[in-house]
Amino acid sequence: IAEFKKLKSLKTLSISNAKITGDISVLRNLENLERISFYNCDIGGDAESLASLPNLKQLYLFQTKCYGNLKAFNKSNEEFDGLALLSSKFRGKWDDLKNKDDLSTLYCSHQNTEQNWV
Repeated sequence: IAEFKKLKSLKTLSISNAKITGDISVLRNLENLERISFYNCDIGGDAESLASLPNLKQLYLFQTKCYGNLKAFNKSNEEFDGLALLSSKFRGKWDDLKNKDDLSTLYCSHQNTEQNWV
């Protein structure tokens, strides 16, 4: 995954069923990234580091080794409207996203989040 950190103009990164490894936090300096999607890839690391990307609109992590806290995405940019987590290791409560009224996509499965939406 480290090879992608050189692609400064990259807006969408979507990889599935690939033999790719590395730490997702290497993407934290790709300020043009709007959509990130990894499905069934052997990547890991703290996805919270991506919450500060100024243009990030969607983050989809399916069957990865990524982890993080939902609170980090409560403070993400106003245009952030899609979060999907499947078999990743995120922690937090649903009310950690209470300021994201404009979420158009929220998909969580096989998570250890507490289900108490406020």
